[in-house]
Amino acid sequence: MIGVYLTSDLFFSSRVMSLARSHGWPLEMAPSADAVRRKAADRAVRLLIIDLGKFAPQAPELIEELKPRFPEMEVIAYGPHVDAATLEAARSAGCDQVLSQGQFNQLAGQILQQTWGGDGF
Repeated sequence: MIGVYLTSDLFFSSRVMSLARSHGWPLEMAPSADAVRRKAADRAVRLLIIDLGKFAPQAPELIEELKPRFPEMEVIAYGPHVDAATLEAARSAGCDQVLSQGQFNQLAGQILQQTWGGDGF
């Protein structure tokens, strides 16, 4: 099982990816919705993190496509706190948690810890 982080923001995502690597948690970055699909083609997805800053339009379709295949998958989405409509659309699309970017930045370690625990998955 893997986690997939849908983002193209290398600067913001580097802390999250570094944290995952340091604990041995299987989180992989995907720079496009198609890359998420390719990663999910041959491995089960336990966690999907979506950066709504760029990928809000693809989020509903991706969730609708992957959730039936991976019913245990948790979907976390984050975006600018000032974009209430995008955050609400993510909730409506079926995200388990929708956070502002600042909240995600603060809670990323907790989210990964809850998904995989202390020693990796």
